[in-house]
Amino acid sequence: DEIKFPKTYACYICGKEYGSKSISIHEKQCAERFQKQQERRPSQERKKLPKRPFFEKATSLEERNAWARASFENHVMVACPGCKRTFEGESKLEKHTKGCDYVKELNQSSSGIRIRHNNILNLSGIDENNHKAPRTYVCYLCGKEYGSESISIHEKQCAELFKKQQE
Repeated sequence: DEIKFPKTYACYICGKEYGSKSISIHEKQCAERFQKQQERRPSQERKKLPKRPFFEKATSLEERNAWARASFENHVMVACPGCKRTFEGESKLEKHTKGCDYVKELNQSSSGIRIRHNNILNLSGIDENNHKAPRTYVCYLCGKEYGSESISIHEKQCAELFKKQQE
């Protein structure tokens, strides 16, 4: 009497689920669509196509799907510097940061950490010489700017250092 649902496989690029027969077809189409979308973005905002995890090493469908979702989360989604919630795209993140209580708290922090919305995303994207500046993200603890690849590494290290200083 138990209802059996068909097994689904998560796409490592978009995070959506597909059947066993269509996942390989979808991944090829999704990779092409992802690359076309990135080509339309300014060069400093483009992301590389995530590398396909070696799913053959997965011991179960659940593990395989967890790897696919992790790839999607870590390489496609963008995290809010305040609450760490993730969004698919800079425009959705920008909209979110305007109302995020954690970002507002960081903006008004009495600890001296002051972050403006345009610094969080470097939305202006222009330096003082009117050149396009690379996209940077601000550490919520120390206020320093880091690139998209290194911000998560830095924040973990900075949080550990902050924790040690508090002890």
